[in-house]
Amino acid sequence: MTHRLWNLDCVAAYEEGSKDNVTVKVFKDWSPLLDGTSVIMALSESKLWNSFGISIADAAIHNFFGVLHAGKSFMEKHLSIFLHLHNEHISCVKPENVPQRVLPKLVKDAVAAALRQLKTQLPGDFSSVHQAKVGNCLPDLATSLATIVMDSSNQHFQEECSKILGVQDVNNVETAILQRLSSISLAPDHGGRMLPCKRQPKKMDEMDV
Repeated sequence: MTHRLWNLDCVAAYEEGSKDNVTVKVFKDWSPLLDGTSVIMALSESKLWNSFGISIADAAIHNFFGVLHAGKSFMEKHLSIFLHLHNEHISCVKPENVPQRVLPKLVKDAVAAALRQLKTQLPGDFSSVHQAKVGNCLPDLATSLATIVMDSSNQHFQEECSKILGVQDVNNVETAILQRLSSISLAPDHGGRMLPCKRQPKKMDEMDV
């Protein structure tokens, strides 16, 4: 259960049983965003959240706050994100003829940047929908590949596979394969390679004509 404290001075969120670890951010000289409809609509687009495996649970304006509730269920835990939109009184010269879509875009880009950082820190918790589907298939795939190695009558082949995977015992091949596959699934920038290797230049007779 998540408890929320909203007022004009601070916003705090903490898990039940961990009140001693509450982090409160105090905003000095600020006011709620009275008209956050356009921002809420921009953040309600599912495309923004799909790549992080998050679905929109609710979108509404509450108590003069622009509050968006996005959630994701995991195997044994639940994630809730509450965005509190407000104006800060910062002295600046407002440019003329600023399109109304600028603010929603800025907020949307800021949220996406924050989620990308969280995904880097907690890749398993922010896997995309596609990554989650792939992840569900990895144990069976690892078992199939390990069976090919372990059932082989070629001892040299088994030893080479174990060496490449960095295991001493052939019985640990399945675990090593699953770890490699999982690292690829959670790290798209890996380039889709199960084992670290350098790209070799093509020979002249192998190049496409």
